[in-house]
Amino acid sequence: MLFPYIWGADAGELVTAVFLNGQIHPPGFPLYFLLAKFFSLILFWLPPIKRVASVSLLFSLLTTMFVAKYLWYIEKKILRKTAWYTKPTLLLSVFFLPATFLWMLYSLVPEVYMMSLFFVSSSNYFLLRFILGKNEKDHLYFYLFTILGLLHQYIILINLFLYLWLFRKKLKQTILPFIKKHCLFLSLFLFLSLLPYAYTFFLLLQKPLLQWEEATLWGMIREAFRLRYGFFNVQDGFVQSATDKVKNLSFLLHTLNLNFSYLLWPLTLAGMYYLYNKKRAIFKVVFFSLLFYGPLLNIYLDANLVSSLSKGIIERYHLFSFVFIVVFYAFGLLYIFELLEQRISRFLQGFTYFLAVYGIFIISVIAPPILTLYKNIRYMNLVRNDTSIESYGQNILNFPEKNAIVLLSGDLELFPAYYLRYVRGYRPDLIVLSQNRMLDDFYYQNLKENFPDLKMPTEQTSDKLKKFIEFNFKQRHIYTNQPISGLGFNYQQVGLLYRFTKEPEKKIVPIFPLAKFKTEEQSYQGKYPLYFFSAVAEKYAESLFKIGDYYYSQKDYAKAVFYLQQSYFFNKDSRAVNIVYALALYKLGRCQDSEKILLERFWSKQESEIAFALSRLYAACLKNPKKYLFWDFYYQKLKPKQ
Repeated sequence: MLFPYIWGADAGELVTAVFLNGQIHPPGFPLYFLLAKFFSLILFWLPPIKRVASVSLLFSLLTTMFVAKYLWYIEKKILRKTAWYTKPTLLLSVFFLPATFLWMLYSLVPEVYMMSLFFVSSSNYFLLRFILGKNEKDHLYFYLFTILGLLHQYIILINLFLYLWLFRKKLKQTILPFIKKHCLFLSLFLFLSLLPYAYTFFLLLQKPLLQWEEATLWGMIREAFRLRYGFFNVQDGFVQSATDKVKNLSFLLHTLNLNFSYLLWPLTLAGMYYLYNKKRAIFKVVFFSLLFYGPLLNIYLDANLVSSLSKGIIERYHLFSFVFIVVFYAFGLLYIFELLEQRISRFLQGFTYFLAVYGIFIISVIAPPILTLYKNIRYMNLVRNDTSIESYGQNILNFPEKNAIVLLSGDLELFPAYYLRYVRGYRPDLIVLSQNRMLDDFYYQNLKENFPDLKMPTEQTSDKLKKFIEFNFKQRHIYTNQPISGLGFNYQQVGLLYRFTKEPEKKIVPIFPLAKFKTEEQSYQGKYPLYFFSAVAEKYAESLFKIGDYYYSQKDYAKAVFYLQQSYFFNKDSRAVNIVYALALYKLGRCQDSEKILLERFWSKQESEIAFALSRLYAACLKNPKKYLFWDFYYQKLKPKQ
């Protein structure tokens, strides 16, 4: 059931950090780390990845339980009498959560999001109880789960914004007196939440290979508050315009549609109407929770939605809206069924009434989550056995020579390589390091502890990475996936990596030994987009394109077509790949193949560059004046004015 292979994004790093006693990327997730360590000890017979993934499964179950408690508490507050179908309807609505593909996926992989959802659902449950029941015990529980959650993942900060918004008119009457009265308890909660950080601080003193911040108090503060990385930015350096942020909302709606179906929206609106009329205090809590964790969070995020990697990263944040939208969905379904049952009881009696009511109940309440679960379990069984991410990591590690140093940056490259090298023991001769951490002075002390054979810069200088490479260049080949300018080296592309070299740039010929390059063509066609798999395909396409483009520039069109054909197989959406591949085919006299590629691209994207290429193809190669005029007209129509 749990994933036997590594998933995209952070999974590889989480498993590696747990097994090497290292530090997870900011904010560190120390509570998750401790629980993963515990599960790794008690579930010793399972593979490492499944031991860590079991934490996700546990918190998926706990979150589902709290959502169920949330619904039943609302039911008690708004319904004096319950019908036979009330509790089954609410229960089956909750069951929709683990039946959705995205929820199921992050319940079965090593990721922190199910624990985050647990803190969101539990703290909101106690917040709702306090607002309706005015019980200070519930208020304390809200603070407990919020503070623990806040130091688990920064996104729980939204809880405090929600809390202040709901009590904005009662700050002096409610919040401040409560904080003064229970400051000792609140201090205790804060102390408990900081204990896991104390443990990770102790581990940092051992100089682990995986470390993001130095082992000082200031380093731990930077870690907890992501001071060097920023909040909620899912792509370093990318900032959206205000108008582009509308696309974030569109992407959120797309995810909800894929997971719940289009029936979600009428039922959600019906649920809003129902709760608003029954109990406005409940409606306000659920509505603003959904607003803060859904649309507002996604508007705040900066994400490059052109990139499949960014889509895969931002998609995880959509899970937070699932918790609250299912509440409206459940009561909308209950409301609609109540109306139908009342109408049917007016016209039908006895056995016909029984058949009609139970038939509608099965179709509207039981069937949707069961069918969704059945469909997604079948699909998930295919996805969980897909080795695309691990194969990508292996392909990165396959190219370097024995005992090479591999400097990697980017989650999709570094984290799977970490897992394969240090947990699975794949290519044990290689030294896989974080290229970004090579800019930090403390990291060299860790390297000296873990790899005493490496030569280190003796002084803390701004060019320490350059000196590290110079000191070790003669003894070991050194590779990177992101060339850095200003180091005094040139780069030779070798497969998916770049080798540091002193050769003159004009003499450097890129190579791609396909014998070391292994991929598996997908054996299934799923309706749910797998963005991390698409991101891997884009990475393959980019590397192959660079080789093909090089041979095209050298007028070796046969080799250019060889590599560009494979690049096109992995990423047909790349405009550059389409154009250069079509040009290379044209140079070889394969005009009809070139025409086919360009036509397919144009009718999907309608770009002026493709129209221009088609017009020249029909003029110079296919010798068709009518089609030349047709495509030249399109080019003139579509080309930019400047």
